[in-house]
Amino acid sequence: MRNGVRIVLCFLSLLSILILLVVVDLQKTKERNFCYTRYNLFSYLLNTSSVIKSVPKISNDYYFSGDGIIDRGFRDGNVVFCSINDWNKAYQQIREYTDKLNIPVYYGKPKIRNDEQYLQIYKYENCLYVSYSENYAGY
Repeated sequence: MRNGVRIVLCFLSLLSILILLVVVDLQKTKERNFCYTRYNLFSYLLNTSSVIKSVPKISNDYYFSGDGIIDRGFRDGNVVFCSINDWNKAYQQIREYTDKLNIPVYYGKPKIRNDEQYLQIYKYENCLYVSYSENYAGY
């Protein structure tokens, strides 16, 4: 019986530590205005949609942003690429990726769309933003 109690206590301790790590990681992400890298493991896994995760990495200088919250009627997620050396090659890689998607893709100035889900691609302050939105409000 003692071994069973030890195993349960050990399991509960590990579970508590894991929950604490998740909470700390998400809190730090919130403090950074929901910006994170893929090395912020829990934020990356919980906040990043599969569409954004699969965007080709066109620069080594990139980060993710997004709140992962869907109770407001929508969810946004972004990947931002900076320090892009070859803009033509970057555009071509993004274009090849977006051609395979089965969702609307918009290029240029960002704005709120009425689509259920969509991807926006735009350049701002010498960085390329790839933004994915899921709109649950009217669907």
